[in-house]
Order: sequence, then structure tokens, then C-alpha cells
Amino acid sequence: LRVFESYGFSGLGVRTATTEQFGSVPSLLAASPCAFSKELCELPVIEYLKVGMLPTAPLVNELANWLEQRPGVCVVHDPVRYSSTGLALASPESFLEQRKRLLPLASVITPNAREAAELADVPVPTNKAEAAEVAARLFERMRGDAIVVITGVNSENGVADTVLTKDGVTFLGCPLVRAEKRGTGCRYSSTLLCALAAELPLMEALSRAQAMVVAYLRA
Repeated sequence: LRVFESYGFSGLGVRTATTEQFGSVPSLLAASPCAFSKELCELPVIEYLKVGMLPTAPLVNELANWLEQRPGVCVVHDPVRYSSTGLALASPESFLEQRKRLLPLASVITPNAREAAELADVPVPTNKAEAAEVAARLFERMRGDAIVVITGVNSENGVADTVLTKDGVTFLGCPLVRAEKRGTGCRYSSTLLCALAAELPLMEALSRAQAMVVAYLRA
């Protein structure tokens, strides 16, 4: 929500789970589908939606049902599978339902290489060429004007984000920054959503999202 505020937007959240990642026993408690559905239905009219952690398949289906009634919403979907500490934040069944039901509804998806591979049911890409192939498999499941962004794939001079649209593939490179920090994917997708809502050109919006993550890792 702080990212939204930095762009002058008001954000609302719908809880999908409560996690404890740094205790002696990491744990996750998913929201009930009924409670999740109720919170969704209480939202005001929205134009942009950032989707993150969806631990269970029933939550995915509740969200998909809700979105199907709101075809004009721009959806930036960050499919979260594991936390930086290794805690599973979504079940395999949830990811299967995300592939089936949310990819066709998303405007933009922003998985990392591991998440993209699981969504596409292929090995994890280790270079830009493989990432482009994975992106193409995901794009096949999405609508024609959708955008696939696979973040943080190894490249010759660091890492690169692989961007696939109906016009082709582009690679946005940046230096590799090693840091023990959480929430980079969330920050990336939130910044991208805000930049798109501010009507910035796509490549500028993507560059801003990437630069924000690099700055966060370096801080």
C-alpha cells in the first residue's frame, strides 16, 4: 500500500492468509473462501487490481468468479509460490487453478523464473532464450493483449526481465544485486501496477518497477 501512496493512489487490501515466517516453526493460515468472498464483494468499484499470494485453490476460484463479473479491471498478477525463507505460500493445487482460471483473466503476470516454470509445467529457465520459451507457453493461456514478465533470469551481464507481448519479446537487463531482503516480487508488481495506472508507456513502467527493486536491494 505504501507503493500505491507514493504514486498518489489509494489502495485497499483483501486478506488471503496470515503467515509466521521467522518463528521456530514457520506457518501459514489461509483465509476461508467465505470470508475472502465477502471482502471481495465489499470492495468499491475498482479499475486496477494487484493479485499476490493465493494459498489455496478455493481462494483462486473465488477470485476468478469475482473477476469474471468485472471484465474491465486491469489485473497485475504476481503468482507467489514460496517465500524468501522457503515457506510454501501456495499449494500445488492453487498454482494449477491459477494456471487454468487466472491466467486468462490477467492483464499482466510477473512470476519469477521458478514460478513461471511451475505455471507452465516446464523446467526452470536458466537463460534468456529459455525464459522466452516459457513466456510463450504462458502467453498461450492468456488473452491476446496480455503481457508476460518473467523477472530475474540469468543473463550475460547480470539478470534480465523477460517481457513478452503480442508484438514480441524484449529483455530488460540490470546488474545482479545480492541481498537478503523480502518482498521484491510484491514491490515490483505493485510499482508496475501504479505506473500503468498513471498511464506511463509500458517499457517505462517496466523500467521503473525494475529500478525500484534494484534500489530496494541496494539500500
